[in-house]
Amino acid sequence: MTSKTIPTHREEDVIEAIYRSPHRDQGVSVSELCKALGLAKPTVSIMVKKLQEKNLVQREPYKRVFLTKDGAEKAKAILDRHETIKSVLMRSGTPEDIAEADACQMEHFLHPETLQALIDSVFCPTERETHNRK
Repeated sequence: MTSKTIPTHREEDVIEAIYRSPHRDQGVSVSELCKALGLAKPTVSIMVKKLQEKNLVQREPYKRVFLTKDGAEKAKAILDRHETIKSVLMRSGTPEDIAEADACQMEHFLHPETLQALIDSVFCPTERETHNRK
């Protein structure tokens, strides 16, 4: 992906929210995304439009939002990264609610090599296979 096609952190949150939706296969409304993300409708609408330009979502005007194949792959990668970071934090003694909140932020900023170093230092070799990023 070029810099024009790489989603911003907030756009990644939109992709992840669509992917986490229990009815993502039927599409997610902008209103549902607003509620899930705690953002205003104009903000979400702008992000959806940008994600359409990046070929990560599809949407007809005033209709539901769907992930494209690329969008679903990106969302799964974001969610996997999120869950791995949360697991590392919880294994390190962080309470689950704090680990969840921190993982939401860290998933966007933590360098892959840093994440791998944390995985290697926190998990035993058999557990690393589940979380390995190499």
